[in-house]
Amino acid sequence: MSLARSAWRVVSVGRSGAVAGVHGHGAIRFAAVAAILGQSPRNRPLLGGQAVHPARHFVTTTEAELRAPIEDSTTCSTDPMGPKLLAPERAQLGDVVMLRDMKSGKRTLVGPLTEDGAIKSHAGVIAHRAIIGKGARAQILTHKSHGFMLHFPTLEDYVLFAPRTATPIYPKDAHAVMQLLDLSPDHHIVEAGTGTGSLTLHLARVVSGGSGGRILSIDLRATHTTHAENFVSRFRRGRYRDAVDFVTGDLGEVLAARYTSTSRVVDGVVLDLLNPWAYLEAVSRVVKPDGAIVVYVPNITQGIKLLDEIRVHRLPLVFDKALEVTQREWDLRPVKIKWPEMKAGGAAEDAAADVGASDADGDVGAAVLEPKAGGLSESEGDAADATRSASVDSSASGEVVPNAIATVAPAAPRTGLPTSVDWICRPVNYATGHTAFLLKLKCIAWGEA
Repeated sequence: MSLARSAWRVVSVGRSGAVAGVHGHGAIRFAAVAAILGQSPRNRPLLGGQAVHPARHFVTTTEAELRAPIEDSTTCSTDPMGPKLLAPERAQLGDVVMLRDMKSGKRTLVGPLTEDGAIKSHAGVIAHRAIIGKGARAQILTHKSHGFMLHFPTLEDYVLFAPRTATPIYPKDAHAVMQLLDLSPDHHIVEAGTGTGSLTLHLARVVSGGSGGRILSIDLRATHTTHAENFVSRFRRGRYRDAVDFVTGDLGEVLAARYTSTSRVVDGVVLDLLNPWAYLEAVSRVVKPDGAIVVYVPNITQGIKLLDEIRVHRLPLVFDKALEVTQREWDLRPVKIKWPEMKAGGAAEDAAADVGASDADGDVGAAVLEPKAGGLSESEGDAADATRSASVDSSASGEVVPNAIATVAPAAPRTGLPTSVDWICRPVNYATGHTAFLLKLKCIAWGEA
């Protein structure tokens, strides 16, 4: 086998002395790490019939072996030693997927996918059968030949775009809750106020790592419980469903039935209730000392009432901190500038008159494109800004590809792409203001109160 025509693949050296190499069709394991260690960089021993680079711990596979799985794949597994290293993720029956309009950028959740289902919009109809079997970023056409791109929704997409029966705890707040809980995979968490199941899913994704963690989610309304069960079960084919116990009932009654009066075994509690102060005593009896209770309240008045309840009834709780989580998204995208020399002659002359400069040959483009060494004057700068602002043509595809938009800047010799482009940098124009306050309480021993 020629080393010049082979492709490198990473191998790892284990403590037992085994060398594991990744092959295009799965994992190949080799022995005798001693044959690699201590060799010079130019001395390539053969292990398992493969040539090994001793300095980098690489093995080689032929181009033919490498090409076939790569050409047939769209995504890669994150497990480097998994049996389906390059196997693409394909949409299956029952999946919830996301379609992104390739013209407007609008995103829509679709699913669960069925054999005879279809999605209808102004752009046309897409049968679920046209989606099933496709991989991420596959292009799907409606019967009107309008293009959509297939994606598998992230947790944030799923929470924001899925149908809901109540206002969800948004991802920015859910992440703050997990931070306040100091959540880890072995934690036992009680969630009071299941709602849509948004926070439930965030919590379950952390504790479902196989370390014995559990989420007990309680809600008074059976409709909320049913919706949340379906919500969790449909995300990523239900991989986090087994980590959650859904219960319908009153929080105080459920805790009394599940835990004895002296068993403080819960690592943390989240209260998203209309009257969280009514359950503080019941919760404080089951949370471990120094365990966290995170309370989600819509206004600071309720937060004060909560703290006053602790003070009046001398509950074994201490106030730790209060947070208001804000988030400001920015729009960054390359733009195509319609420079004056690209316009009709009349428009170019008008632009030159505004700037007030031209060279001896009447070339007005240089005055607009290249500022003077000392910088533009105030009037010149305003005119140039006005010319640029009036001629910005930005993409509405919803997905920014920084190297996809060319301008009149000179192209790089190797790639043919412009060496510099103009960019829009501005806050996104939609409200991302206040949603709630998060209060963190910590449990102490009853005698300390």
